[in-house]
Amino acid sequence: TIFSRVLIGYLILIVLVIAMGTYTFYQMGEINKVTQSILNINNQMLDYSEKLLDLIYSQVRYEKKFIISKDEIFYNEFLRLKNDFDRTLEEMTPLADFSQTQLSLKNIKEFYQNYQSLMREEVDYLKTGYPDTQLSFNQKKEEVTHSIISEIEKLKTTIRQNATDKIKILHEIGMELRQMGMVMTGAFIITGILVS
Repeated sequence: TIFSRVLIGYLILIVLVIAMGTYTFYQMGEINKVTQSILNINNQMLDYSEKLLDLIYSQVRYEKKFIISKDEIFYNEFLRLKNDFDRTLEEMTPLADFSQTQLSLKNIKEFYQNYQSLMREEVDYLKTGYPDTQLSFNQKKEEVTHSIISEIEKLKTTIRQNATDKIKILHEIGMELRQMGMVMTGAFIITGILVS
């Protein structure tokens, strides 16, 4: 009968609308999740990486001032910056959302501990009266500092690439939504024609 045909047609339309709404709702949730990840993790990790670079450059500057002048004020500033570096690195650790960033953070931490160890050793020598010129700390510290800076730059590149990958995911989700919208529009039209 005509009534059952119309009823079935409308039920099909309702099911299609519900399916499209559910699919769209799910995909919008995925878009939101990826966008929040870029904003809250990638951007914050890049900010922290820049801060680490600033801190290591400042530490090297105060280290050199201390070595030249033997003034405790410079060493105290060096130690303050060390605490800032450690805290920043610790704040980054829970944000590392994939293995490459975790590895880079681990490497930075190891290089940095090596740098701090060399600095403590040199300070101990200086406090006992050994002249700095007899020690080979400068070259070792420069190598370790270069390793820290290189690893931070590598981390920044990794984070940027991860953000780019996430943006590609957003694009793919958008394309899927577009295709689903076109399929559903076609299904609505065909169902509408069949019902009438």
